[in-house]
Amino acid sequence: MKVQFDHLVQSSFYLWVDDQITNKAEAITSGISQTFTYSNLSYDVPSNLVAYYAQDRQLVIDGTGGGKSSSPIPENAPSGVYVNGSFKNQFTDNLLIDHNQGRVLLDSTLGTGLSISGNFDRKNVNVYITNDSEQDLLNRDFVLASDGETWLKKEGDLGQYNYTVPAVFISANSSMNEPFALGGEDQTINNMRLVCVAEDNYTLDGLLSLFRDTVNTCFTLFSYNDFPYGEFFHVKNPPYTYSGLVNSRPSNKKAFIEKVTTSKLYDRSNLKVHNGLLIGFVDFKLQSIRFPRVAPLAI
Repeated sequence: MKVQFDHLVQSSFYLWVDDQITNKAEAITSGISQTFTYSNLSYDVPSNLVAYYAQDRQLVIDGTGGGKSSSPIPENAPSGVYVNGSFKNQFTDNLLIDHNQGRVLLDSTLGTGLSISGNFDRKNVNVYITNDSEQDLLNRDFVLASDGETWLKKEGDLGQYNYTVPAVFISANSSMNEPFALGGEDQTINNMRLVCVAEDNYTLDGLLSLFRDTVNTCFTLFSYNDFPYGEFFHVKNPPYTYSGLVNSRPSNKKAFIEKVTTSKLYDRSNLKVHNGLLIGFVDFKLQSIRFPRVAPLAI
């Protein structure tokens, strides 16, 4: 199937949400030294690659601090890792850094006994796109960020796709077109939801407040060709910053945030979610003016 408008809204919304948390709210921990451990349990790694995992998920890829020169966040995301003591650049030395799963992917001929390390910033709140229903999502076993020495319960978990919380989960709830002007111009309404999972009220209240205050603002819509991440959530065209991507597309259409509603989940009787976790929701009503029957993907 060809890419449709709702695909672009969801991927653009993801980039915007991640930037709001990482850069505007500065929800990161800086200057962490990671070691990467080989795992043969990776579900999505092809036979010509091997995967080494850090204990931390997710790693910060855009550290611009929202473009504020006084921000304590480093201006540049790390460009590579140390392999057996030698620095290897992810853009020139044939390795991929997957910031979403906190791993390094290398050519399988290099073997499984490498010593890999690096210095990365860690997100305090992870961001995921999910296709799970809320019932299924909130009945999962989450990995807790406060789980002692590691974010992962045991080494056997390294290659498994686990959700690490605190996190927000993005889902597209519904959409519709309403007539806007003569000539086939419509107002497309997309209703998006964030499910926020946190271990304390400070983090949860902060997320709900952060996104509530985005009402009556806009974010940029990007084509799939502009999406900065590749198959393994590596940067396709370095360096990447969200602000830089926005500024490079000044003529792109925007989605207007018409309404934002926040709430908390108090009735947990039908859920198996960890008792120490707090759940909140942010519901967005997005508005885009477009000609869906003339140029449905014009960005």
